[in-house]
Amino acid sequence: MLYALACIGCLAVSAVAQPRATTGTYNALVIFARFSDEATTDGRKPPWADDLFDPDVEGSFTHFYDEMSGGALRVGGEVLPKRYASRLPASAYLARTAGTLGQFARFNLEILEQADADVDMGRFDNDGPDGVPNSGDDDGYVDVLFINLLTVPRNFLIGGATGLASLGLNTDFLSDDEAASGGVIRVRSQFSGFGGTTQRGHVFTVTAATMCHEFAHVLGLPDLFDQSSVAADGEIDPAEDSAGIGKWGLMGLGTLGWGVEDGPNAFSAWSLAELGWLGGDGEERLEVIADSRRGIILEPIDRGGRVLKIPLTGDEYFLVENRQSTDSYYNRNIPAGGLLVWHVDERADNDEERHKQVDLVCADGLFGDRGFPGSVADPVTGGDNLDFWARDAAYAASHNGNEGDATDPFDGINYQRLSWDTNPGARGHAGGRRGVLLGFSLENITSLTGGRMSLDVLLRQPVEGNVAGDTTWTGEVLLDGDVVIEAGAVLTLAAGTQVTFAAGDSRTAGFDTTRGEIIVYGELVIVGTASDPVRIGRQGAAGRQWLGVLVPGSGSVGLEEAVSSGALILEGAALGVTRGSLPAGRTTWTGARTVPWDVIIPADAELVVDAGATVGFAPQDLSLRGVSPGFTELVVEGTLTVRGTSSAPVEFTVDSADPTQLWFGVQLVEGGTVDAEGLTLTQAGVAFGGDVTDGFRLADSRLHHLASGLRLTLFEDATLDRVGLHTITTSGINASGFGTLLLRSCALEGNGQEGVLVRNAGLQVIDS
Repeated sequence: MLYALACIGCLAVSAVAQPRATTGTYNALVIFARFSDEATTDGRKPPWADDLFDPDVEGSFTHFYDEMSGGALRVGGEVLPKRYASRLPASAYLARTAGTLGQFARFNLEILEQADADVDMGRFDNDGPDGVPNSGDDDGYVDVLFINLLTVPRNFLIGGATGLASLGLNTDFLSDDEAASGGVIRVRSQFSGFGGTTQRGHVFTVTAATMCHEFAHVLGLPDLFDQSSVAADGEIDPAEDSAGIGKWGLMGLGTLGWGVEDGPNAFSAWSLAELGWLGGDGEERLEVIADSRRGIILEPIDRGGRVLKIPLTGDEYFLVENRQSTDSYYNRNIPAGGLLVWHVDERADNDEERHKQVDLVCADGLFGDRGFPGSVADPVTGGDNLDFWARDAAYAASHNGNEGDATDPFDGINYQRLSWDTNPGARGHAGGRRGVLLGFSLENITSLTGGRMSLDVLLRQPVEGNVAGDTTWTGEVLLDGDVVIEAGAVLTLAAGTQVTFAAGDSRTAGFDTTRGEIIVYGELVIVGTASDPVRIGRQGAAGRQWLGVLVPGSGSVGLEEAVSSGALILEGAALGVTRGSLPAGRTTWTGARTVPWDVIIPADAELVVDAGATVGFAPQDLSLRGVSPGFTELVVEGTLTVRGTSSAPVEFTVDSADPTQLWFGVQLVEGGTVDAEGLTLTQAGVAFGGDVTDGFRLADSRLHHLASGLRLTLFEDATLDRVGLHTITTSGINASGFGTLLLRSCALEGNGQEGVLVRNAGLQVIDS
């Protein structure tokens, strides 16, 4: 059986280079270009082009980054005097298949070859400490290159995109200009870092704003609008579309401004924090709230005001910023001022509107039928005006959808409170629902003079079913619904304690509204012993289950050890102890295990999977997070070590008897390492995918019945010894980058496309 790829759209996405530094100096080169069949008045750059780098022109590229970074990042540059033309008409550069990448790389290469004859590209290599271009302390690459087109036809980049943070080059472009450090000045390929961006640039505001947006990708920021329709082949259901964060940030729909091409809009607080322009946690302008605070006064963010961070886990938290229209050109047109509250899950994606990476908690509420003013209030599964927006204008209008409006901020007049009992509510993510009631409140939100805002931040407030402080349970404890251990709280279960869940879930909350569960944001401490254990179970007939102990973060270290030692007995738990992120140090998996959601191996952690272990990954991700929110992933930021043998292999597969079901696979991110022996991996979208930066070794293993085998970008070498890859829908191995792939005694057969597809990377094959 071959497996369909249609359900895992992210498999078509090309390699992502490592982000660039967000402090220091860049010297940018801007080239204006057109297709050969486009009419233009002359072959010169636009008359406004030099204003792009004028630090005194509000709305210019240089002014924007100077203000947003507080002077930490300086970007200068130069615009070449010509507008260069491609060799062929626009139609020659369009994607052959809708929804795939167009041939913009070929277009850009033609433009670069012409421009190279007119300019010394060494003038734009200025990332060294002395501030002198091409002086010997620079890296030999053009810092950043922008190619601005008169028009961007559909399917030139991908789908309807008009800008892309890539030049698309498969190999470095070698200029004819000498580099002071040796060789020649280069323009980066997509495999050697971010070389530049490609976008529409027909008027000043659009050009500057689009350059700002695309350069933010170079610095490492993702899009925060819903990209579902950008790469779609045909129309999508408008109910699946959304505005993401809308126009409340440059990385949403704020590139072109609030009005008609009057952008760029400012970065959101989350984007500023990601770029390091608010300082680290607890430093400068980003203030972590660990205990209740009353009478906090926030200055506007553009006036140096603080941003508050209220953590749930290492990945999920809330941010509070004071946004006003008076202190920045880039916020001058916001529809209203007040507190913007952001709900962040670093592991999620803004293409999934039910569980976004960065979600604006709109003060006007969530509704099941349409955006505010809707008639069916629904703070759990409802949507706001941003969620009900769609590129289908008729759908958006009939559902009150928009890209942001005056009732989104908590203005201190009409909207003065956010808590567990409000709409919107203080709630944590539970898959595609805001299903976890939280005991934090923003109270007494008040508008003060001069654009200042005041508020109380109250943590661990009383909520039925939540543990808000240091609590100890002893004896018999009867529960009729979920228990939530708040961030900062500790629940201790004394030796001999018996916790019993009744049938059902009286709170109809959490990850399963029909069964009881313990959700741990704080700490769960077990003090039982093998002779006097803690027991957690379920009333009723044999075989009826409660859900389990769910740890969304990496806290409560020792729970698994308590289970294995007999100090904690989980009777009738469907999932047992399930955590979203492994704790620091070594974790060992043995025997049979079910994984219901994405599991992250952090940079300071190692997962060792012992011989004979069988790991079944759920075909639907309970957490609705990750690269592909619908599928369960194993994400490697630290170290994955698999120690199977010929007689006792380790198996990674899908937890389903249905042979058509898939889990996503193993995803490597920067810093992740894989060292696996004796592994059988089946029924995955991608067996191993992502970036190899610190080592990849696979030996004596079998990868089969997959949608895709290995899909790796090699920044370092990877080795496969005695590995078989078969019954794979697409390529057995798809490798790109500048590392080398070594295959020794490997077999690839019965696959739907190429056995090995290599782009730019090296390949060494021995006895395969």
